[in-house]
Amino acid sequence: MARPLARLVRLAVWRGKVFDHEGYLSNRLTAFDILAIVAQVYKGPSLLDDRDCIVIDYSRISLAARGVRDELRQVGPDLYLGVVWLFGHRAGWFALRVPEIGSAPAEPTEAAPGQAE
Repeated sequence: MARPLARLVRLAVWRGKVFDHEGYLSNRLTAFDILAIVAQVYKGPSLLDDRDCIVIDYSRISLAARGVRDELRQVGPDLYLGVVWLFGHRAGWFALRVPEIGSAPAEPTEAAPGQAE
């Protein structure tokens, strides 16, 4: 049930993540590419194994995703594996890839659960 729901959300609402150089992230929503649901991005210890990871922390600045914390580690060229924490409990896994977009700087996007694009 989670896989079809994730596909529906991705097609209808969620379009990717946009990272900036100031240490923040915005989620790209709808076909109109509205940037919303902001998070802080920093390096920190993982809740999974206490090793360094990239933390996407919504808890400090997002009302819509207050209990969400994503953690990422690079697993290949332009490919990251992530875990989603919801109020301190592991809620799921995801993959992010950096798409090739001509010569412009690439923006990471999220693959559907179970799929690495």
